Amino acid sequence: LARWSHPELGPIRAPELFAVAQRIGRAVPLGRQALALALREFSALPREEGLRLCVNFCSAELLAEDGVEALGAVLRAAGLDFSCLVVEVQEESLSGRSGQRSGAALGALRAAGAWIAVDDFGGGSLSLGALLGPRLDLVKLDRALVARMAREPEALRLGAGLVALLRHHGAEVVGKGVETAAEGAALRAAGCRIAQGDALAPPMTGAELLAWLRENGVLELRSAP
Repeated sequence: LARWSHPELGPIRAPELFAVAQRIGRAVPLGRQALALALREFSALPREEGLRLCVNFCSAELLAEDGVEALGAVLRAAGLDFSCLVVEVQEESLSGRSGQRSGAALGALRAAGAWIAVDDFGGGSLSLGALLGPRLDLVKLDRALVARMAREPEALRLGAGLVALLRHHGAEVVGKGVETAAEGAALRAAGCRIAQGDALAPPMTGAELLAWLRENGVLELRSAP
């Protein structure tokens, strides 16, 4: 998660930071700089099978003329390839006037080996028909929906239906923003096998993540080759 520690305003979260960057036309260079930093930390982790880096991409990054080529160059500079990357996009990237172009760009990224994910699904206006566009590997349920699933039986039934539909479509489902045990239990009841949120682990630096993975038995105690 990108954050800007402003000397007067304090920590500025990624959504606000990139919203400003898009308004002033700096989203693409800022995104590439953030990706290069993330890849540098990711490359220091042991190369475990299936370990991937999830990175959010805005519409401007997807629609940049040199998008796929520039991304490949950043990956090669870090000694990595597309297979280690999960490209996350917001719902709006797949809808509206630019949805078709964004879908083509995502298709090219997937053909190069990257996974494709939709973030905050269920929190916007994405139609189910949009799921027939580029094949999705991951769909992250919006945190507001996850919270309601823990409180409301109807929301839980809806969530279970979405999980079944998305998995039938070939996508794995991730419950986002899990902050309580009740939310985790609701996701399990809905058939969702993956979750993320502060109830599981807080945001970490690369070094903190490596220590956490080792302490929790996810990675063996060995150095990256």
